[in-house]
Amino acid sequence: MADEFSAPRFVAIATAIFFVTGCSTGSSQPGVKLVTTPPPAAVLRNLPTTSSIPLESTIQFALSSLIKSPELGDHVGVSVGDALTGTMIYQSDSTSPNEQFIPASTIKLFTATAVLNLNNPDLKVTFKGKIISLSELVETTLTESDNTGANFLSKLLPVSIELALANSVPTLDLRQTTVVDGSGLSRNNRTTPSTLVHLLMLIADPKRAELAPILSGLPISGVDGTLKNRVGAVPGQIRAKTGTLTGVDVLAGYVVDSAKRALAFAVMVDHAPKTEPARKKIDAIAAALVRVS
Repeated sequence: MADEFSAPRFVAIATAIFFVTGCSTGSSQPGVKLVTTPPPAAVLRNLPTTSSIPLESTIQFALSSLIKSPELGDHVGVSVGDALTGTMIYQSDSTSPNEQFIPASTIKLFTATAVLNLNNPDLKVTFKGKIISLSELVETTLTESDNTGANFLSKLLPVSIELALANSVPTLDLRQTTVVDGSGLSRNNRTTPSTLVHLLMLIADPKRAELAPILSGLPISGVDGTLKNRVGAVPGQIRAKTGTLTGVDVLAGYVVDSAKRALAFAVMVDHAPKTEPARKKIDAIAAALVRVS
C-alpha cells in the first residue's frame, strides 16, 4: 500500500476539468486519462474571470424541487456563493438564514482554517509515527475525513478553534457557530449553511495562499476520499467536504458551473429519515449546480 501521506493522488477520469489537470500515460481503458490532482495553488485557479455569476432565480429554479424532497426530512438548508468575488448568491427559503444545523465532519473546515492561519503549512509534525508537513496532514485529514488527524490539528492551537478564527479572520461571522471539537463528532457543534459558504469563499481567496492545502485536500466526486463513490453523475466536477452522523448529512465545497464560474456551496440536513436516500438527493443538488449557467 502506498504511503498515504507522500504518494501522488493518481485518478482516472474520462475528461479533465478544473479540479484535475495534467496527464500521464499508461491507462488500459479506452478514452480514460490518468491524471494527478493539481498542487494546492492550482486548485480553483486559472478560471475565466469574465463569465457571469448565475442569478439567484436560476439557482432557485434548479434546486427548489430537490430541496423539498421528503428524503431530506424537514430541516434542510442550502447556500451558494461566488468563489471569485465572495458574493453570496442564494439562500434557500426552507429555513431562516441564521438557522443552525449540526455540521458533522464539515467542522473540519473550521479546524483546518484556524490551524493554517496560525502555523506555517511547511511545519513538520509527527503523526502516526510519520514526520510530515502540516499541509500534508491537512490534506489527508480532509480527503479521508480522519477524525484523529482533525483532533491532532486542533491541539496545535494555543486557544479554542472559535477564538483562533475570531482573531485571525475577524471578517468571518461566527455568531451562529459553535465548535465543540475539531473533528465534528459532537452533536453539539453548530453552524449555518451561509457561514460555511462564507468560510469556503474565504478559503478560495487567492490572497490566502496559506489555506491552499484545504482546497487540494477536499475529496473529488467519483475520484477519491469520502466522495469516491458519490455524485457519479458529474465525476471529477465537485470538490467538497462531507459530514455524516445519524440523521445528519452535509456536503460543502465547490463546483464550477456550465459557464465556468466557481461556486461555493453548502447543503445541510440534520433531520434525515434515512442516510442513503438523503445522500442521493444531496448529491443531486450538487450535480444540479454544475449544470446552472
